[in-house]
Amino acid sequence: HRDKLAAIARCGLPAGLQGMMFSISNVMIQTAVNSFQEITVTGNAVAGNIEGFVYMIMNAFYQAALTITAQNCGAKKIKRVRDTLIWCEVMVVASGLLAGQTAVHFGPQLAGIYNDDPEVINVACQRLLMLCGPYFLCGIMDVLVGSLRGMGLSLLPMAVTVAGVCGLRIVWIRTVFVHHHTLQILLLSYTVSWVVTELVHLACFIGAYRKRKREWGSEAPVPGEA
Repeated sequence: HRDKLAAIARCGLPAGLQGMMFSISNVMIQTAVNSFQEITVTGNAVAGNIEGFVYMIMNAFYQAALTITAQNCGAKKIKRVRDTLIWCEVMVVASGLLAGQTAVHFGPQLAGIYNDDPEVINVACQRLLMLCGPYFLCGIMDVLVGSLRGMGLSLLPMAVTVAGVCGLRIVWIRTVFVHHHTLQILLLSYTVSWVVTELVHLACFIGAYRKRKREWGSEAPVPGEA
């Protein structure tokens, strides 16, 4: 079934390439982290393990937005596409704030599970504060990507994410971080890239939503809705 294979490839290959580019940017960030003392490198790694739990919560809403949006696009229920985005964003922000602030609040205890050195724990808590605190911003960005992919757009969110997240972080490392060589400035690249990228994704979603609405016209009423 060549048509089905082509459709899968159009959606899957850009997602895979995006993941590969994330790995490249993460390698560069890790290289920048390695320029600090051993305590900083260790504390950063400890915090990274804790962040993984928060990220999985954010990723769950990305998967939900992708799946439900695709289902409703297949049924041409444009209002449900919009509602799916809104509710997934509400839930990802609430969950991100709860999980992120929990990680920040219990940072010393959580970091102590991995390493009992007070200096390492202090570095880990600094990273948790700068990343887990605003981690809901990453969730907002991911949900928008999921919604765009669910609408059949895969190359666009890949290009925006690669440029806004990977590209911007690499530029940040080569410019801002070079002149302000601190861990805080390096970690700030995450928050900046999340905000910039999600704003572009939002503009892309609005454009794609309006286009689909014009193409589909009036939709059949949803059972149970007025």
